Amino acid sequence: MTDVNKPTTIMGDESDAGASEHAPNETCNFAGTTARELVPEEASDSDVGMETIEPAPEGTHDPDVNEETVETALKEEPSKDMSEETTEIGSAEIRDPDTHVKSDETAATDQTGICVRTLTTGDAVVSYLEIMRRKQSLFKKRLEEYLSNPGEDQIHNLRTSTRRMEATYDALPNSSKTPESKQFMSMTKSLFKKNSKLRDCDVMASMLLKFGVQKDSVPIRDLEADKTKGLEATLAAAKNLTILDVPEILATDTEKTIRKHRRSILSLLDDVRAMLPVVARDESKVGELHSMRKKIKRLRYLLEDELDGDLVSGLLEEIKLIQEIMGDIHDYDITIQYVLDNPEYFSQSAILFVAMQRKREQFYRRLVG
Repeated sequence: MTDVNKPTTIMGDESDAGASEHAPNETCNFAGTTARELVPEEASDSDVGMETIEPAPEGTHDPDVNEETVETALKEEPSKDMSEETTEIGSAEIRDPDTHVKSDETAATDQTGICVRTLTTGDAVVSYLEIMRRKQSLFKKRLEEYLSNPGEDQIHNLRTSTRRMEATYDALPNSSKTPESKQFMSMTKSLFKKNSKLRDCDVMASMLLKFGVQKDSVPIRDLEADKTKGLEATLAAAKNLTILDVPEILATDTEKTIRKHRRSILSLLDDVRAMLPVVARDESKVGELHSMRKKIKRLRYLLEDELDGDLVSGLLEEIKLIQEIMGDIHDYDITIQYVLDNPEYFSQSAILFVAMQRKREQFYRRLVG
């Protein structure tokens, strides 16, 4: 999770610590246009806000919440426990902050793509197909790691490899797809949905602990139980996928392949630009913000495939930053909703609600400027 108080530059070089960040008074600039520039001037901050929950009366105390820890969480946002994995997919080497790795040796063995900068038209088709095949291979590797040890890192890595593979597959023309590949991708999407629920349990438990909820409290035990319950079905779905061979992706018409890939990128750009004014006007548009976040992820993965690295490098850096901030907002959204849905777990915890909303708003302000 990013530190909202740590100053960074938007378009500068990435540091060794991960994706670049910027100071709270700077604005995320998407393709040269800030979110606020797309919103009419009459949309004011007074119109923006989530549900307000009044603080608990003075002298009350929730035994499940450590108030000193809440204050610490408000002052400092610890970084997510992840390392960067270096991959080469498409036009340039990309440091991927989305992937958890255990050591430099692991990162070195996860070189999963190709680096192609100057290609003929015919070469481009071969390269797009090769990118897809390598993503399939990485997915199978992540699947085996997940089945061997379905921990938090393995859940995250499997989700990321699934989304990357799915984005590239959907951008291929239909003539490249076989019935076997369609079945394979349908099963991976089903597994992804099951895994998402497990990931959410990890995120919410981690967030609650950071804000002072005790490890042996009812909500933490409840989330751990939900994850354990969902894990059995998820592992069964993963095992079913290991039975299938990686499906063949067919070579097809050269111009059609290139056009489909570029058209997919432009369509996602248009969708994101259309959604920006909605989320910039009203921070309570949680569903719209989540939909925009998913489109930005897909856009990022397609840009990483792009064979002309000079064409997309600047835009890719902007998108990676926006995706990171939106990911932090989403983590707060699902945790806040869990607290609101389970008031019996937090009988005297209005201070927890307010603290989370306040932190969430800081990330939102970074997003819209």
